[in-house]
Amino acid sequence: MPVGTPDVRCLNWQLPVGTPDVPRLNWQLPVGTPDVRRLNWQLPVGTPDIRCLNWQLPVGTPDVRRLNFIVGFVARDTLFIRAEHKSIMPDLSKYAENQFDSATAERLSLMGEVLADTRPRLALATSTNPGFTAILGSLDAVIALWNPAETARANAEATLPAATFSLNDKLASLTRKPDADTNSLLETWDTAIRGQVAYQGPTYNLLLPNGRETLTTGSIETQLDEGRDFGVRLSQQSSKPTLVSLGMVVTTFYNAARALRTAQTTAKSAIETALMALEPIRFQAAAVLYSMVGVGMSLWGTTPDRVDTLFDVNLLRSTQQVIPGAPVDTLWTPANRRLTTTALPAGATRLEAWREGPGGMPELLAIGNPGELFVEIPATVTFDSGDLYQLWLQARNSRGSSPAGPKQNWTAP
Repeated sequence: MPVGTPDVRCLNWQLPVGTPDVPRLNWQLPVGTPDVRRLNWQLPVGTPDIRCLNWQLPVGTPDVRRLNFIVGFVARDTLFIRAEHKSIMPDLSKYAENQFDSATAERLSLMGEVLADTRPRLALATSTNPGFTAILGSLDAVIALWNPAETARANAEATLPAATFSLNDKLASLTRKPDADTNSLLETWDTAIRGQVAYQGPTYNLLLPNGRETLTTGSIETQLDEGRDFGVRLSQQSSKPTLVSLGMVVTTFYNAARALRTAQTTAKSAIETALMALEPIRFQAAAVLYSMVGVGMSLWGTTPDRVDTLFDVNLLRSTQQVIPGAPVDTLWTPANRRLTTTALPAGATRLEAWREGPGGMPELLAIGNPGELFVEIPATVTFDSGDLYQLWLQARNSRGSSPAGPKQNWTAP
């Protein structure tokens, strides 16, 4: 809250009429909270994408008439809320707002590019003016926190599409025919049951109460639970060994599907955890960058235009930045599991490692560290012996990922 807000301990504000499931939000501040600028706050699922909430302060609050709560998503169902007070005093300068904070608040990946761009600029300024030494040390300290946290976030996001595809493909395989003359897995199971009991008789209806749709309708969780229970019911038909054996097959299938669902859920949780860990570092980095501007204004008081050489304002505005081009070359070294290129494309800050296996879809494997010319494939990523894979690199920045670079064909030993 702005300095001077009189002893506010609990804020209640009414959301717009029609907001589903959230008639009122209560926000308890700890006693003695000093000048809080940012809080993370979990909203119920289904809350619409609310961008601004206005709240009237009590009469008598010094120099503050309104707080604008700027709201944006930082993770699934999780929003950040930034309180910005509107003073009765006019804006005094372009530095009255921390533009590093406001520009990166809803685009975490942009902060990585700002840090990577600003660090050499500040180092150059320090080489001719030792007055920047302390703030350069502060910037290096926050970069040391940011880079591994941002890499963790990027790689957490990289695992989710593959986990989701694997789960969906597993469930789709239940009804997918290998070819026109071969039954699907579900048809094979149904045929086996009909060979043992009367179709739509009491035992059949016990096993598949809604026929084949028992296993194919409802949410993913419903399908997985129905499949698990179907396997249990089959295994209980002790007078019919064929059905007991089929129950073991069904249970194995749905155990594998449940493991894929767990992997997907774990990937989602990892993304949320990484995002929440990254946000306070982003805010700290914005404060250091803002302090850097202040040091520059102090040291270059007679030539204040030089302050703008410490950072790229166009990068902050992000209107002139474009998605980078593809890497011009790619080298795959199986011994150390690395994909390498000779140079980062213009505008790129990181590299992505991709692969495609036989009959599969393109799969993002890992994301490299800022500025590095290689990506190392984690040991958790496996290759099936004898299969032919294509591997390649893509460049990325906060605007997106490039097209694929040259693809390397490799047969796993």
